[in-house]
Amino acid sequence: MFQVGKKRVLSICFVGIVFGCGGIVAYKWAYMRPIATMQLFISRGHTPVIEFLPDPHPRYVLIDTGQESPLCLKQSLMKDLSLRATDKTRHSFTVLGEVQNRVFRLESLDVQGLHFENVEVDEKEKNMKIEGLSFLCHVAHPHMKYEGSIGMGLLGQYNFLLDFDRFALILYRKGVLVRSLWENSHVKIPLISNALPIIDLDTPYGRKRFLIDTGATVSLIAEELFVDFAPDILDDGTVKSIQLPLSCEGTSLGVLKCFFMKMSIKNLEADGILGLDFLHRYRLFFDNRHHYLYLMEYPEKTKNMIYTERKK
Repeated sequence: MFQVGKKRVLSICFVGIVFGCGGIVAYKWAYMRPIATMQLFISRGHTPVIEFLPDPHPRYVLIDTGQESPLCLKQSLMKDLSLRATDKTRHSFTVLGEVQNRVFRLESLDVQGLHFENVEVDEKEKNMKIEGLSFLCHVAHPHMKYEGSIGMGLLGQYNFLLDFDRFALILYRKGVLVRSLWENSHVKIPLISNALPIIDLDTPYGRKRFLIDTGATVSLIAEELFVDFAPDILDDGTVKSIQLPLSCEGTSLGVLKCFFMKMSIKNLEADGILGLDFLHRYRLFFDNRHHYLYLMEYPEKTKNMIYTERKK
């Protein structure tokens, strides 16, 4: 009787272990899988946008990692949402100067299956345009008009992957690392700010600090940093630039043409910004739990649709 009972107990324990392990695996699989996958579209400025409000009349917003606030919307889009005015204003600094926006509050927001509550919305007064820079598409494709932008105030709640080859924004739970990190060569770079994705890179002119800005078509750097390197500066009569070799801890990231801007380094907390002319080369994975940016090379170095060239 004792032996039979012992076998039963061992069998029950074995079954329990199997089901327990299966439950752990199922939970881990559910935890690791994406929360949402959103199709990316291209704006006229060759920046990534997503559908914000669905059919029959879809409305689009920019994915802007250079924006600290959660949402910034134009009045044309705000009037279609149930917004409540607040007494708050938000000051932010861009390459073109200081911006002051009125802040509204949105009680509930659903974007492609994601639900948010009590979201602050900045009123976008106008578009900022950098004079002297215009661009040509590498291949013909439609351009989507956007009426606002989603910033790190919302994006920073997740880990996320920007894949310009598959044209997808993929959101994960904060802390999840995607399997493709181990399947592709990548560069892991610390994010030195919790609010915005800012990184340090090495250049022949010393270490420089850059904001990762998916809302920018091109890369920019403060002209005041190069007053002692006048022979290296390129000038086509409209905009000055410099060819800037970039590297991270000895790993080369190639040479980038950075355009000069008379921007305030103190306000930006960075020496320059890396725009889509650089970022399109990589899949970008933002680990917002541990504060790292992963740059993953594409299997084939092709010019995807978000790539653009400056008009001559």
